[in-house]
Amino acid sequence: MLGCRSADRDAAAAAAIREDVPGAAVAVLEVDVADLSSVRNAVRALDGQPLGALVCNAGVQITRGAQRSHRWVRATFATNHLGHFALIRALLGQLVEPARIALVSSGTHLGPLRSFEVPAPRWEDPRALADPALSSLGGSGRDGPVRYSTSKLANIYTAYELARRGARSADRGQRLRSGADAGDRAGARLPRGDSASPRANRPAAGACGSRHPAGRSSRSRPDLADHRPVVGRVSGGYFAGRELSRSSAECYDETHAQELWEVSDELVS
Repeated sequence: MLGCRSADRDAAAAAAIREDVPGAAVAVLEVDVADLSSVRNAVRALDGQPLGALVCNAGVQITRGAQRSHRWVRATFATNHLGHFALIRALLGQLVEPARIALVSSGTHLGPLRSFEVPAPRWEDPRALADPALSSLGGSGRDGPVRYSTSKLANIYTAYELARRGARSADRGQRLRSGADAGDRAGARLPRGDSASPRANRPAAGACGSRHPAGRSSRSRPDLADHRPVVGRVSGGYFAGRELSRSSAECYDETHAQELWEVSDELVS
């Protein structure tokens, strides 16, 4: 099942897959994660269909200005984090054992020395990350990349918090695993990372990241949604390519992760 905000591009991608893999069963789903009403419509269209994995791959980097999404939410935060959060939240009940959730993050969360000079994240109250009127970040050319790297930190917070909550919810009778892979900017070879999260019936594992060319990480992305070693045994981990690695120290701030989860829950409710 391919989700895309453009029906034409979604159909073209599905056709390309069928050409490369004759007989592949590919369906398409129109969804714009920057628009919460579109996310809700997509969930309704799935109509309770059982899912074995969910890969949250959409991402945008706006270098100038503080553009907003279809609501008042900042476009970068809405696309890179909030829409994915809403999709995960709505589809948890449709994931079947042993499900995996993969969130696409980025090595940019590690800061400029590890991410080809992309500015480091600047964490603030999640409400400020969502609302340009509350944020300390403006519309300068530098603030745009900071918003991007901060949204990639939010992906990892979400994966780790999802793992912790899954570990505490063994009564669901599900084994959930989730992870994050990295975003990429056109024409650039940014570091890519993958982060995996929850299995509801056992504690979450650690997380990490390192630098790899975009192509290598893109090829590893399907592995994150699969259930095989090493990825299959890990919950709440960060992967660079196929390698379990370590994300930045900031990623392990459970207070920030919990706050992000709770505020995101309010925003999508």
